[in-house]
Amino acid sequence: MKRIFVLLLALTLVFTCVSGAFAEDTLRALLPNCPLDRNTLYSARVIEEKTGYKIAYDQLPADNWLDTLNMIIANGEDYDYVMANTEAQNLIMNLAQQGALVDLTPYLADHPNLASVITDYSRSTFSIDGKLYAIGMEALSFDGYGEVRELMFYRQDWLDIEQCLNDYGIPLYLSHTITQIHGRERVTGVTVARVDERLRPIKGTEKEFVCDTVILSVGLLPENELSLDASVPLDERTRGAIVDEFYQTQIPGIFAAGNVLHVHDLVDFVSLEAERLAHGAAAYLQSGLPACPIHVSAGQGLNHVLPQWISGQTDVTLSMRVNQKFERCTLVVRQGETTILQKKIKKAIPAEMIQLTLKQTMLNDSNEVEVSVE
Repeated sequence: MKRIFVLLLALTLVFTCVSGAFAEDTLRALLPNCPLDRNTLYSARVIEEKTGYKIAYDQLPADNWLDTLNMIIANGEDYDYVMANTEAQNLIMNLAQQGALVDLTPYLADHPNLASVITDYSRSTFSIDGKLYAIGMEALSFDGYGEVRELMFYRQDWLDIEQCLNDYGIPLYLSHTITQIHGRERVTGVTVARVDERLRPIKGTEKEFVCDTVILSVGLLPENELSLDASVPLDERTRGAIVDEFYQTQIPGIFAAGNVLHVHDLVDFVSLEAERLAHGAAAYLQSGLPACPIHVSAGQGLNHVLPQWISGQTDVTLSMRVNQKFERCTLVVRQGETTILQKKIKKAIPAEMIQLTLKQTMLNDSNEVEVSVE
């Protein structure tokens, strides 16, 4: 059976709403090797609840994964979609030359949202005789090695990535804001305008929409009533507790993680923080925790970074947010006058948390650690 192979330069697959015709199906997914069991993640339950799909995740092996992928394709394994690093590019294009893959070109007219992301790079790299077999899309990667490129292959009946909006006639306006809400006793309409790169409304771009409801998505602050009642010191930038690498606050025996500590954009980050907190709390009860004398601070370009204190005795994951949009920038970690880590990232925005692993071997003394964007 022919399959459609789509190349995404992406770290993760974002699921959109899909047709209810498949609501009772269990979809099989083959993804790159990962230390987490994706079947147990909270996101897997959310996908099933929101779409009606149960996703059964399998993983490619860490070693010789390309050979395994080749065998899976050759054997016609019944996966609904597959993702793999772009080292599989030659394999995919060889399959295209053999006529094993579907030409995507005829589908693009019916899927303008998909067609809009096709770059010249995609057309020149993944086309044969004018037929397109892969689509390149840029995305962020924060794995410590720069941009990640992965291949995703999936069935033709998953092509309609706009179903949630198009099926219900819902318009999507990016880079717009509401400038006026109309009505007295209740809402009767809104005025919407395009915004510039500084999020300021652009005069002359206003549009009027009749509506009776306005839903606002706004910035969040940690809820810290309990922290304040317990006299836990708070960070002025995050509005959450100041913690060490074990997620212990500055009051021994009180721990904090998740949205009470700082606002998260991915629930998986909350789960991972909770696991680290649990290990820290268990160690505190059993044998006590080591001192954390090394202060970690947010330098130029960052709104905040945490944990704010580390021991220097173990590897630690730092979480941070930039204070403005950056493109083709470098995260720089310095201890004293020494640069101990640099990581290039293609794009960073305040809405997306960045995580960075600081190895214990990188730390050379007890001087303060500063993270900045350059």
